[in-house]
Amino acid sequence: MASSSVNFSDEQVAVLEAFYAHCQSPSASQRQQIKLGNGMLFNGVDDAQIHAWFRIRRNCDMMTREVLIANKNMLMEENVRLKQDVAELMHENDVLRRNRSKIHARRN
Repeated sequence: MASSSVNFSDEQVAVLEAFYAHCQSPSASQRQQIKLGNGMLFNGVDDAQIHAWFRIRRNCDMMTREVLIANKNMLMEENVRLKQDVAELMHENDVLRRNRSKIHARRN
């Protein structure tokens, strides 16, 4: 039977986040420890709900990492394109300077 969803309070989330920082996938006994070690804070919250919170939190981390990797790759590709553009502009600038110098030399 699926447990009903729960909106964790800020205090509960703080406890879960602190535990998550040390252990991203707690065992059943560790989840029980979270409940027992925090008095009435998790009263009425069952193990499946805590388990689901950790699963969702891991999924959010994974999606964030994937987005960051995709952004990093996109920025690296853009950096390569920009370096090529700079090289082309520098070459064009050099050609224009030489042409200007030639024109200036002919006038004198």
